[in-house]
Amino acid sequence: MELINQEVFKSYIASVAREVYMEENSKKAGVSKRELQEWIRMFVQQKAFNRRQAAAYIGKSPSTIDRLVKAGRLATTTNGTLKYFRKQDLDEFINSGITAKEVV
Repeated sequence: MELINQEVFKSYIASVAREVYMEENSKKAGVSKRELQEWIRMFVQQKAFNRRQAAAYIGKSPSTIDRLVKAGRLATTTNGTLKYFRKQDLDEFINSGITAKEVV
């Protein structure tokens, strides 16, 4: 006879680990746990990209991403200290027809 159902125990441990992760990382990022959860959800659903991912998504280098942002041609979104690029903004840039050479 099992003293503790292993599946229930695994689920409980995973729940505690998620809570600890969210608590520690929301403090590090300077955001609420709810904001961090939303940010993670966006990345998981690939609605948001970090700099390197954004560069790969639009077929440019990370340094080109930096130039586009500096020139005001590509929007960034900030969540606390975390900066990311929304898929919607990247798609708008692609559809705008602006080339990286125009920004240089």
